[in-house]
Amino acid sequence: MLSEVTNNLQQQPHRRGGGNQTRGRGKYISEGHTSDESEGTDNKPRRNGDKAQIDSYKSGKLGHYAYECPSKKMEEVEALLAENDEEPALLMCLIDENYKVRKLGRVIRSKQIRVMRKIACERSRVKVEEVLIRVMRISTKERLCKTIKLAVKDDS
Repeated sequence: MLSEVTNNLQQQPHRRGGGNQTRGRGKYISEGHTSDESEGTDNKPRRNGDKAQIDSYKSGKLGHYAYECPSKKMEEVEALLAENDEEPALLMCLIDENYKVRKLGRVIRSKQIRVMRKIACERSRVKVEEVLIRVMRISTKERLCKTIKLAVKDDS
């Protein structure tokens, strides 16, 4: 009896894994199909081809999937630049009559100065003789803009 069992086991082909052999690849291969046929499934659509009518749910723009979204890549770049940011940075500037930015002073306690160098002042937000104080916490992506009045001495 024991010899019959060992003979039967030796005659069966060895397969990896265990348990129920009717699940997964084992079932498909045991039905007479080759392993090449079991590689892909036909119920999933392919992601190559014409993307003209595809819109990204992240940006809503046509022509790319969400994982290819260029705006997502920009956010990742900002996150990489602000990786060592420990504290928020404070910038101050004065807007003159011609809407030119003059720096009054800046206190930066961060190694990521290049992120903070450009101060964007819009005409609709900032008036003459006001200081734009922008506190940016890049690590948490919170941006806070406030304007305060500044008493400017008239040198004339």
